[in-house]
Amino acid sequence: MTHLLYAASRKLALRRAGWIALFTAIGNIGYDLAYTYVVCRTLTGSFTVGDLTFLAGSYHRLRTRLEGLLSGFLSTAGQVLYLNDLFSFFEVVAEIHSPAPALPLLTPIRQGFVFEDVNFIYPGAELWGGRHFSVTLHASEVIALVGENGAGKTTLVKRLARLYDHDEGRSPLDGHDLRDYHPDALCGLMGVIFRDPSASA
Repeated sequence: MTHLLYAASRKLALRRAGWIALFTAIGNIGYDLAYTYVVCRTLTGSFTVGDLTFLAGSYHRLRTRLEGLLSGFLSTAGQVLYLNDLFSFFEVVAEIHSPAPALPLLTPIRQGFVFEDVNFIYPGAELWGGRHFSVTLHASEVIALVGENGAGKTTLVKRLARLYDHDEGRSPLDGHDLRDYHPDALCGLMGVIFRDPSASA
């Protein structure tokens, strides 16, 4: 998919560069011919110097606007390539499910989150993302997770938000397992901003 998108983007970029070069050349030639014609008519007395100034400025503005219009059309065509990614995203089927009917999530949280001997491995990975993890997060408690890269801080947050389900163990929220609640209800309680690991600090 990446190679196809790159090839299509490259093809469109080359086509856009070709069209821009062609229309720029046509615009320059047309402008030069028109300007030469107006100068000649001015020298023969058919046009005044004021006519020359007005027409030269009008031709220049017209050329600039036509070039901008063409560039806008080609830019829009380039963005259409990424609509396929958007529609593909809309077609993604959620892998996180809850039993029907899901338990109602009462707010505010009264007891808190509990992780009981939770084991998790990311799909397709060979190493466990977390083993025998147990912790209690009490309601209204403010905590900070500190640890080395790969220690499981982000994995814990993803478990809380149910972006993934753990493979073993339990994770009750107010006495009921997270998987018994509807994912949308959990998302309504949380706000998560992940750090981009590829961004320079």
